[in-house]
Amino acid sequence: MSRMLRAWIAAFVLAWPGVASAEDVAIIIANQFYEDYPRVLEAGQARTLEGDLREAGFSVDVISNTRKTASIQEADALWQRMEAADRLVIVIAGHIVDGAGQNWLLHVDAGPVNGLLIGREALPLEPFLALAGQRPGDAIVAIAEAPRPAVDALGARSGFRERGVANGLTVIAGPPGPVARAIREDILQPGRSIAGARDRASNGVRFMGYVPRNKAFVDGGGDSPELLAQIEMLAWRDAQAQDTLEAYRAFIRRFRDGPYTQEALRRERELSLTPQERAQRAEAALGLTRQQRAAVQRQLTLLGFDTRGIDGVFGRNSRTAISRWQGSVGQPRMGFLTGNQVTQIEASAAVRAEELRLEAEQRRREAEERDRLYWNQTGASGDEAGLRAYLENYPDGIHSDEARRRLAAIERDSRRLAEAQEREAWNQATIFNTVEAYRAYLDAYPRGLFAGEANARIQAMAQPETPRDVIEAAAAEEKRLRLNLVTRQLIERQLNALNMEPGRADGKFDKQTRKALRNFQRAAGLAVTGYVTRETTIRLLASAL
Repeated sequence: MSRMLRAWIAAFVLAWPGVASAEDVAIIIANQFYEDYPRVLEAGQARTLEGDLREAGFSVDVISNTRKTASIQEADALWQRMEAADRLVIVIAGHIVDGAGQNWLLHVDAGPVNGLLIGREALPLEPFLALAGQRPGDAIVAIAEAPRPAVDALGARSGFRERGVANGLTVIAGPPGPVARAIREDILQPGRSIAGARDRASNGVRFMGYVPRNKAFVDGGGDSPELLAQIEMLAWRDAQAQDTLEAYRAFIRRFRDGPYTQEALRRERELSLTPQERAQRAEAALGLTRQQRAAVQRQLTLLGFDTRGIDGVFGRNSRTAISRWQGSVGQPRMGFLTGNQVTQIEASAAVRAEELRLEAEQRRREAEERDRLYWNQTGASGDEAGLRAYLENYPDGIHSDEARRRLAAIERDSRRLAEAQEREAWNQATIFNTVEAYRAYLDAYPRGLFAGEANARIQAMAQPETPRDVIEAAAAEEKRLRLNLVTRQLIERQLNALNMEPGRADGKFDKQTRKALRNFQRAAGLAVTGYVTRETTIRLLASAL
């Protein structure tokens, strides 16, 4: 297409439908703000037709809130404008009253009326109807009545009454909104018949007088289908370029049955959605599976936004967590995710998991360094007191097994040297393995060969590393988790991957496994219980990311 032709078509589109002459006139009279009668805010719908009428090529005059004091000069100018028109559209909106044998529009400063006094309080409509009737087929008068009656007096009542319509004149009456819609969406559309407009009009809209089925008020013109298609295509491209609700609505008003109409309607619906509705639709379009949603929940929890469960269902708690995360990264708190946000959460969770792994590794190295230093100060010498001091502070330490082996050897030597009675007493105490049993042994042998061990065991029982109630609660929580064999083996493998030495991954939590769990909990800064709790599981999973 040449640049000149494109410019001509663009100009044609701007003037669409382009068949009206410069002498086509539209008069809009809208009375809204009455002083002594109910306001008719709906009359403002008539004023919205100004742009549509200008698009259709009409020269438009808008008169708002007429008063009884209007000058004769103003009335003369209005009359001359209508008389000179080739085609004429008159839209009158406000309190319409039938009285004294004709119809009237109450002025906004009108007082009480009846059949005798209405002439001084209202504008007569018959002159408008008579003048429009002089243009058969080229004039329309639209009466937009107030939806709520305001006058019921002697000889005067609210509402428009038909008293015969001139040949060739179309009169439309009804509520302001539906009347304006019929004019905008049908009467002013090229090629649409007036009878078709009547058929499509809302309930309460009345068509009177000339209502042809084979003639449109705005002619479709004589342009070729190819040119009209080019015009519609350029208008569609312009609407797409603007991509606004107003642009698509203007396109739909102009081209209601074209090849682009359905797409325009779809974009209009999308742009009419609230931000919350758009966010919800955007997340639904991602098609996240339940497993993917569970992954998001796990990642949010790792980032400190607890979803109160990892089940793959985005309920209220998950939406709250999503909203809080969005706020934390400076994004609108919608509670629904975009594809970019899912990726961002995954990346942030991976970074956080690595941070936790490094922190745990650092704590483990520091703990091992303290462990080795204390071993060198105590148990490395091999004496009983040093070994016991080491085990008291590091019951699951690097050298704990060696310390126990050495102590066992010391105990064996002590048992060989002990007298049979003392050995029997000690054996009895170890069999009972209670504070009372060891105290009974000490009462009998305060300086016995096993006194140190007895005191150590009493102290260990009296002052565990972790309070007894915490350990018992952790054991109960592990029982509630009902870990199956596969899950237990996974936990043992993860402990082994972290160099915690849990023993064989056979799903059986023995002493070696409990020791590995305590070492992991100690490195992770958790309560040291040796049992699998929910928090321990989350941290183990995080270390695997």
